[in-house]
Amino acid sequence: ATAVTVTANAKDGFSIKDADGAFVLKLGGYVQGDLRAFIGDDVAKLPTQFLVRRARIDTRATAFKIIDFRLMTDFGSGTATVQDAYAEARFLPELKLLAGKTKAPVGLERLQSGTALLFVERGLPT
Repeated sequence: ATAVTVTANAKDGFSIKDADGAFVLKLGGYVQGDLRAFIGDDVAKLPTQFLVRRARIDTRATAFKIIDFRLMTDFGSGTATVQDAYAEARFLPELKLLAGKTKAPVGLERLQSGTALLFVERGLPT
């Protein structure tokens, strides 16, 4: 008999895993908004705006304990873009094969997730 475990928490989102952990599906995401409101006598000249900066859905999966998949889409700012879409095969601890679209390891601020930033905006040099 195979048992399937379903969990949900704030850090990892929803996950479904089989008994031996060979197949795992994780679903998560986050939304970041930006409100621009003005107060004063000339409010009619300056409109209040609410922007959805990031609205991301993160889907991760593992198959046969050696192949990991990730698809992260962003629906913020009125457009749909693919942030990450890759597969990684882990044959040995020393040997991994990664194929797809992922972040280039060029700077710490670009590698950090949007949820780990202190401010909503990134620094100007990035």
